[in-house]
Amino acid sequence: MQTLKKYLHIILAVIISVAFIIPANISYANDDTSKELYVSNKLSSGKVSLHGTITAFEESAATPTSITLTWADSADNYTYDIYATFYKNGKKKSEESFLNISGYTYTFSNLSNGTYANITIYPAGTLDSDNYATITSARTLPKAVKNVSTKFGSGNKLYIKWYAAKDAELYTTSGYKLYLYSTQGKRLKTYKTTTSLEKTLSATKIKNCYKVIIRPYIKIGSKVLYGSKKTIYAVPQPTITTANTSSRTDISKEKIILRWKNINDADKYVIYVARNASTQASGLTYTKLGTSSTNKYTFTKYKGKTIDASSYYYHFYIITKATVSGKSRKSSAVYGFYVHL
Repeated sequence: MQTLKKYLHIILAVIISVAFIIPANISYANDDTSKELYVSNKLSSGKVSLHGTITAFEESAATPTSITLTWADSADNYTYDIYATFYKNGKKKSEESFLNISGYTYTFSNLSNGTYANITIYPAGTLDSDNYATITSARTLPKAVKNVSTKFGSGNKLYIKWYAAKDAELYTTSGYKLYLYSTQGKRLKTYKTTTSLEKTLSATKIKNCYKVIIRPYIKIGSKVLYGSKKTIYAVPQPTITTANTSSRTDISKEKIILRWKNINDADKYVIYVARNASTQASGLTYTKLGTSSTNKYTFTKYKGKTIDASSYYYHFYIITKATVSGKSRKSSAVYGFYVHL
């Protein structure tokens, strides 16, 4: 008997995307650089400086539209002047001053998402003094990621790819954390990525559905602040087992028996088919062949006529529909295969 290899071909696609991350730093150093350079944002290198009595200057909190700063002062000054240069998408948007601020905290509100800023603070009315502190790349929190795609691959791995929220791509996101859950809500593993917009999750099995939470974060010095989370559900496509073997014949000229491995939580499987005179799969128009609540489907008719597997190539893909967390969800259609005698 001939084997599956002659009849069955799996089409794989892997897309890799890399994001470049700009770090945000907070540190202190005695520096003779003119303070006017900080105010006019000539400090393009991101250097940070502390002079005089202001201490512990940091970004203590953020939201997608705000930045909160806190500080301390060994001289017990109580009012301050703040000068900020705001950026977005690598371009300077504005230079603004906030005068006579009382206390030891201040929040910049109503910012657009993706904003970051270089900020200098002085005791009020002392712009010409040498008592000031500066922070570079204070940032808004990134919004939830978008356009998440999933697929299961060899070795029971789950591949996830996503895009950063609009205006949060290069300058405000330090990295991402991913949390993998079973469909029963048990956390299975936590993953961290700081250099890309994709992740391979290894604590998975290709027969199971999963919940995944993705959270962007920003890192300011030693502080980590988390942005909005995105929850997705990964439903695997079936693994095809159609073959001619010593114990069964799945493929003949006028009949093809499609078989696949069951997916846990699956309600049904939807089968799509297209016909071609070659192995070429791109550009084909697929039609819905039918559904099955089991892991088997017998194919004998194409558009009302008996199939001819010796003359044509029949291209298929199958998606899983499953109820996960109370809602109907479906797998991607990444993998396809064809049958021909």
